[in-house]
Amino acid sequence: MLRKRMSFAYLLLSDIKQGIISRIWWYMAAMPIVIYLILMFSNELNGMLSDGVTRLTVTDIFTYVYEGVKIFERKEDMTFPVMFVSYIMVPFIITSYYPFNDFEERGKVIFTRTRKRSLWWYSKCLWNVVSIVTYQLIMLITAIGYCVMGGKVSFEPSEKAAVHLGIVTMDCKLSDIFIYVFIIPTLTIIALSFLQMTISVIMSPVYGMMVQVVMLVLSIFVYSPLLPHNFLMLRRSAMVIDNGYKLPVVITVCVIISVISVIVGRNVIEKKDIL
Repeated sequence: MLRKRMSFAYLLLSDIKQGIISRIWWYMAAMPIVIYLILMFSNELNGMLSDGVTRLTVTDIFTYVYEGVKIFERKEDMTFPVMFVSYIMVPFIITSYYPFNDFEERGKVIFTRTRKRSLWWYSKCLWNVVSIVTYQLIMLITAIGYCVMGGKVSFEPSEKAAVHLGIVTMDCKLSDIFIYVFIIPTLTIIALSFLQMTISVIMSPVYGMMVQVVMLVLSIFVYSPLLPHNFLMLRRSAMVIDNGYKLPVVITVCVIISVISVIVGRNVIEKKDIL
């Protein structure tokens, strides 16, 4: 039974319960993805070394996850990273349908009880943030679990892994590495998920996914801050190349996308016909 008057807190708790807890197995998809990438990277790295086995650190693993591809300077260098595109799309797939389905199934009742449609939308926006953070945390916990089984948990990048990837971070501050490897991908995915959710509510989740895929594919071949999926590729960061993206640019782009998406989505929801 829905309460006579629904508060924002009630809506948010309901979204977390219905959209995350009851669908937690969707989010657990992060575990096999990380495990698979760990095995790939470990075999790839140790197969090329002759001086013993190198244990990956948590930062090594996330660096491999968000390695991406370098900026293409010649047509001959262009290769399509199928694996990268596949697992980068997973969090967007997980968060694509719940807001749209909730609107279709419970929208009329919820809007009648809340009197303010904007509360429903703001709840979905915060749910989106919690969803992406949950997904990233599951990835992090999986990486830490691997390190625990190896006997040591470390966030320091290992030199052999960094050199092998060509993403040498040994001279970088640990705080900078943390920002580029953990914070920037999370902020970027949240902003792009806001955009996708807005398009999904305006049209349908299919169109939201289509826009996401097109932007990701374009980002692979075109380096531009107007294509934020570039921020999910460490090879294109200022930590690796001189003209790479920096944190202020990422924050500016992500804030603009998020604010516009939230405002447009709210306006659409307030005018949308639910009969």
